[in-house]
Amino acid sequence: MQTIAITGASSGIGRELALNLACKDSRLLISSRSKENLQIVANELENLGAKSEIFAFDVSCEKSSYEWCEYIFRQRVDILILNAGISSGLDESAKKQIQITKVNCLGIANTIFYAVEKMQKQEAIKGKKGHIVLIASIASFIALPNAPSYSASKHYVKALGEALSLAYPDICFTVVCPGFIKTNLTKHIDIKNMMSVELAAKKIVKAIKQEKALLVFPFYVAFVAKIYNILPLCVKKIFRGFFTKKSRL
Repeated sequence: MQTIAITGASSGIGRELALNLACKDSRLLISSRSKENLQIVANELENLGAKSEIFAFDVSCEKSSYEWCEYIFRQRVDILILNAGISSGLDESAKKQIQITKVNCLGIANTIFYAVEKMQKQEAIKGKKGHIVLIASIASFIALPNAPSYSASKHYVKALGEALSLAYPDICFTVVCPGFIKTNLTKHIDIKNMMSVELAAKKIVKAIKQEKALLVFPFYVAFVAKIYNILPLCVKKIFRGFFTKKSRL
């Protein structure tokens, strides 16, 4: 039986990944801050034939994250998906920017380093002791003027995944950088034809199964982001108005 642990699994991409990975031979350990929403997802998973357990805690709390790792690694964990994260939406306050940094950066750090220690003790299967998936963002390639903490935090996630993949070759790391996906985090953004969360989850699951190191999508958004990233600061300032209007995260 394959054991899969997911943070931020009560809604959005986390929920869809859980549903896509659920099968009769899977055990899903899902977590988020909302116990009620997790229970709804757990019921959906069990209807698909999967076994599930729910854990309600805040990833920005190191003690809670450590306790979760201690519990889930009592048995082998095959795939760990670190998806929990928040955005600022229309709140540009200093308090919100600090909260984003705590959840998106510390929330990853509080779990991943303990998880790596635990995975190192697991038996290797086909040369790998486990698989860790980090959900970053296309914003990791762009310094968004209206989402400074969000874009910086996702750059941290992306860089951390790459660094750990070099440090621990016996663990598979996949970094996912999706563009604008239609979820509660993006409902305030004025962009037409955003990718559905269902399609995004299918792309991510495919990349996980293929053990891809990096997945960036949609392709055209990834292309534009990479071009934008190499532009000098003086040129980037020209596009500041567009980003302020369209891509508030």
